[in-house]
This record gives sequence, structure tokens and C-alpha cells, in this order.
Amino acid sequence: MSDQHPVVTVVGDVDLHSAPVLRDTVTAVFGTTSERVTVDLTEATFLDSMALGVLLGAKKRLAEGGGELDLVVSTPEIRRVFEITMLDRVFEIHPSRDAAGLDDRAGAA
Repeated sequence: MSDQHPVVTVVGDVDLHSAPVLRDTVTAVFGTTSERVTVDLTEATFLDSMALGVLLGAKKRLAEGGGELDLVVSTPEIRRVFEITMLDRVFEIHPSRDAAGLDDRAGAA
């Protein structure tokens, strides 16, 4: 059974230049829910500190409204970024969309 809530799917590199796009997209999704948002990083190839800052900011804003931000991180390289920065202790990280309770590509934003 899938928990239908907004999902933001990230493709490619998220760095200094593209992090603002991620921030704007996630912020726009906040308007549709105050409960739960998932950011799917399955197709992400690189995250820098700007991307991590965007995700932390989004988590904080959602939490202030009683909501949650979950991540789907299926690649070891991206997972390692969260482990090195110890953000794997901050975020709820799922290894797949299925493990996050999402249908394959259902509700992608």
C-alpha cells in the first residue's frame, strides 16, 4: 500500500548552480502538504554542501509545521555523503522507493 504524498525526484548533479532549483521545487511542494514530503535521490549523481543545506532547510521548515522530510537514497556514493557528514542520523533515509512506501514513480513531482 502506497502512502500518497508529494515526491520530488532529483536527477543529475545538485550543486551551487542547481541547488536553488531544488530549494524552489521543494518549497513549492510545501504548499500542497504540511505532513510529509519525500525527496527521491535515486537518480542524483552528485550532491555538494549547497544541496545538503537545501535539504536541511527543507527538513527544518517542514518540522516547524509538524511535517516530515524523507529521502530515498539508493546509490552507495550518495549514501556515503550522508554518512560522512553524519546527516544519515538526521534524515529518515530509505534505500528504495518501495522501502519508503511509494509506488514506482507514483506521485512524482
